[in-house]
Amino acid sequence: MGLRLLRSGPAPDLVLASTALRCRETWAALSAGLGDPQEIEVRFDAALYAASAERLLDVLAGVTAARTVLLIAHNPGVSQLAHDLARGDDEARAELRAGFAPAAIACFAIEGDWHEVSAATARLRRFDRSPLD
Repeated sequence: MGLRLLRSGPAPDLVLASTALRCRETWAALSAGLGDPQEIEVRFDAALYAASAERLLDVLAGVTAARTVLLIAHNPGVSQLAHDLARGDDEARAELRAGFAPAAIACFAIEGDWHEVSAATARLRRFDRSPLD
C-alpha cells in the first residue's frame, strides 16, 4: 500500500498512528514503499488505541501544520469515521460499504483547515483495499 500511495498519491506529510504494535508494524510496512519516509513526521498516540470515530475526528481536528495526514488506527472506530465522512465518489462509497479491511485506505479531500474536518467538509476521493497489481 505504501508503493500504491507513492504511485497514486497522496503521500502523507504527517502520520498519526496508534501506539499498538500492529499499527507500528503497519507504518513500517507502508513506509518501506513510500520512498524517503524520513521527510514524514510520525506521531504515535496512545489516544488512538481503540478510539471511537468521534475521538479520531477530534484528533484530526487538532492537526495544525500538515497538508496530508495518514491515520493508522483501529476498527470499528476508523471504519465508522470513514463512513461518517463519506460523500463524494459513488464508486468509492460503494467499495467502502463493502467493508473496511485491514490495510484498506480511504482518501479524503478536506475543504478548509483540519479544525473544520466534518462530513460537510470531507469528500471521499478513493477507497482502496486491493493488493498491488
